[in-house]
Order: sequence, then C-alpha cells, then structure tokens
Amino acid sequence: MNSEFKLARTYLWTVVRNWWLILVVGVLLLSGPVERLARVSLGVPLWAKLVIGIGTLGLAQYLAYREQVKLKEAALASTAAKQPKKNEASVTTLLKEGDTLINRLENAQSAVEVKKWAPLQLAWKEQVIEALNRAKVHSEAVAFSHATDDSKGSALWTHSHVPAWKRPQWVEFMLFRDKLQEIVERHKL
Repeated sequence: MNSEFKLARTYLWTVVRNWWLILVVGVLLLSGPVERLARVSLGVPLWAKLVIGIGTLGLAQYLAYREQVKLKEAALASTAAKQPKKNEASVTTLLKEGDTLINRLENAQSAVEVKKWAPLQLAWKEQVIEALNRAKVHSEAVAFSHATDDSKGSALWTHSHVPAWKRPQWVEFMLFRDKLQEIVERHKL
C-alpha cells in the first residue's frame, strides 16, 4: 500500500509540474460560467472545448508517464552500473571452471552423463569467447573458437587412458581448455 501511495503522489506531482496544461483546462472550465455571468458568448463551441480539454489532460498524463519512465530507467541504469553482471566471468575464472568441467567429464560413468554434460561445454565455450572479446583480444577469441579444427584427430589417439565412448568429447574440451591456458599465459589475463 505504501508503494502505491508513493507512486500516486509522485505521479500527481509530475502532472502538477505540467501546470501550463492544467491551466488551459482551467480556463476552458471557467469560460462557461464567465459566459453566463457576462451574458456574452465567446463563440467557442462545446465540442471544441471538450477536444481541447481532453487533449490537454491527455498530454499532461503522457508527459507525467514519460517522466516516470525516464526516472525508472535512470534508476535501473544506475543500479545496473553499480552491480557487476552475473554472467560476465573473467577469463581466469572460466579457466578454473574448465578444469572443473574436465574433472566432471572424467568422472562420468555413462554416455547419458556425457550427453548431459555437452550443453555445459557449449555454454562454457560461449562464455569464454565473450570474455575474450571483453578483454579486447578478439583475434584470440576467433582462434579459441577454432581450437579443435586441426588437431582433434591426432589427439584422439594420444589419450588412450580415456574410455573410447567419451574420448571425443574429452579431447575436444581439453583442446579448448589448453588453448585458453595458452591465451591466458600469452596475454597475462
């Protein structure tokens, strides 16, 4: 209830600040009694008074709404600027997260677990590319995205300690993780 009262009070104050529009409506409202008292017709038809009155009140309401929206956007922008974005992990944090994901894959006991792990791997790769772009190493982000293009086939046979049913995913992720490690060391990220 308190927030509704505060919103209504702020909204009314915003409408009052547009006094020049409310003044037009007031003049139109007073024109009727003035015409009757003076027994003089100003020649403004009733429909014109209604159109002008409703139009100015509508404009006052719109200006109040627009000001409220601007205040709300400014408040949201200031709080967003003060808080770090939750999805923006640093490159080194993502490197550690990559190690965790590799351990999780190594401990997978079935193909079903590996299948559940695949979306995590894709999300991790996307986050790494975004983090590299934020770190202004765009060429490294491109190189990272193509880390498995050349060496995946030969690496499949060098890691015989990994069971064959999870070796392709493990090798691919290791290549991405090794490429990220190389980028971090090269650029001291």
